[in-house]
Amino acid sequence: MGVRNLCCRCPEAWANFINRWVFVLLTNDDQFLMDTQWQLRQVQETYLVLRRPVADLDGWQRVAIPCQHIAALVEAPPPPFPPEG
Repeated sequence: MGVRNLCCRCPEAWANFINRWVFVLLTNDDQFLMDTQWQLRQVQETYLVLRRPVADLDGWQRVAIPCQHIAALVEAPPPPFPPEG
């Protein structure tokens, strides 16, 4: 879906994927974030807001990640609903 440049700002093209499911690869890791799909909710100037369903919470976990820490977003299938866990 996209690889960011080395700048701290979020690529504007990532806004095209709002409400889509992605795997998030961070710059300091070789595994996808928590090994699960995230739904891209917002693209701000310097950070992304994502969410994922969590059965234990009976709802959603939300995160805001600075774009400087994101190496890539990879399109993903939606997770199973309701979330299993």
